[in-house]
Amino acid sequence: MNVFNDKNLEPSDSTWHPRISSVVYWGMDWLCPSFNQRLAEQLNTYYGRLSAETTIRHVLPSIDSGNLQAVVYDLTENTVYVAYGFVDAQNKKLDAFDRPFIRLNMTQVFAG
Repeated sequence: MNVFNDKNLEPSDSTWHPRISSVVYWGMDWLCPSFNQRLAEQLNTYYGRLSAETTIRHVLPSIDSGNLQAVVYDLTENTVYVAYGFVDAQNKKLDAFDRPFIRLNMTQVFAG
């Protein structure tokens, strides 16, 4: 297991995976420059104002990330927001990031 922080984040390629102070991120997969680059742009745009709501409403849709499943963790509030992709009766694909998110209170979930 490799433990990362904002100082040793990998991959260390600064052109498409720039380091951002106090932020650890990974866009889509290990080697997806376009997703990492777009995610870094969004994280910098909302830097200091990033919330679960902002992530759900603005960040995920702008990078088209989370077509099958989208999960946002709010460690301050101990909540998790989850959405799943879906194919409707007309065979129209609905991406997870474009669907309603379910809010889970993790304190209650783990209480029993």
